[in-house]
Amino acid sequence: MTENTARNSLTGSIYAMIAYVSWGITPIFWKQLLRFPPEAMLGFRVAWSCGILVFLGMIYRSFVRGQLPFLRSKKRLLLILTATLLISINWYTYIWAVTQSRIVEASLGYYLNPLGNILIGIFFFKERLSVVRWLAFGLASIAVGILIYGHGQVPWISLSLAGSFAFYGMVKKLMPLHAAFSLGLETILMLPIAFILIHRHYPGTEFITSLTSFEHGLFFLSGIITAIPLFAFGIAARLLPYSTLGFFQYIAPTLQLFCAVVLYNEPFDSHRMLSFSLIWISLLALSLEQLVLYRHKRKNAPVL
Repeated sequence: MTENTARNSLTGSIYAMIAYVSWGITPIFWKQLLRFPPEAMLGFRVAWSCGILVFLGMIYRSFVRGQLPFLRSKKRLLLILTATLLISINWYTYIWAVTQSRIVEASLGYYLNPLGNILIGIFFFKERLSVVRWLAFGLASIAVGILIYGHGQVPWISLSLAGSFAFYGMVKKLMPLHAAFSLGLETILMLPIAFILIHRHYPGTEFITSLTSFEHGLFFLSGIITAIPLFAFGIAARLLPYSTLGFFQYIAPTLQLFCAVVLYNEPFDSHRMLSFSLIWISLLALSLEQLVLYRHKRKNAPVL
């Protein structure tokens, strides 16, 4: 490993930690705003995220101009609209789960996300799966079945979060747009709905007078905690191999699970323990497979 490669690996790892730790501790942030309905929380998050991203776009105008030619295709515009719908579902479901003390189910959703990617690979990209991936998918299916049996209902929060984020990732993969620019467009498209959600609960200028300065500051921070992890993730994705980045993605749901069980005393019964254990085994199998493939590629890579 050259000095430059080692430096990139260290820098990329730091940025990956910033991104996934930030996503992992968001339940603590949203718990500070429990007096607000989830719809209003989503509206404020979208509004402030949009404002911050548009402001950054005005600073980096040359970057924005470089992205604009990609919007001339109707297919890409349709993809942006689809991404907007998916991320709206994901954000609202997550905020609702936190406010209803169902963070355990939310964390399970993000653990399931890599397995959702496997399903997308099968049905949309006609990928052939290895024995390990079939095993991982089978264990995940059993885990969901255990939750349904133990709790008498489908874990819709987990499946909604996993499904919406997996499809969101697929749509983003099909778009040749920078992640920050794409998110900026998505928040702009969400802005009218955001204003309607805010106005529904705080008509007129009540959204100004009904909130304390501290609450206004928290909602402003909701835009910051949306933008910063995204930028950190974008840098990490450029500096680290995708297989290495995959190991970091389990930090966020693990921290969310810690917040749920340790900080907020959410129930973690035997059915959930068994279900999570199966998910962890399946993710460990996937991670080991990725590690083996990565080392094999490095071993057989030509020396320049």
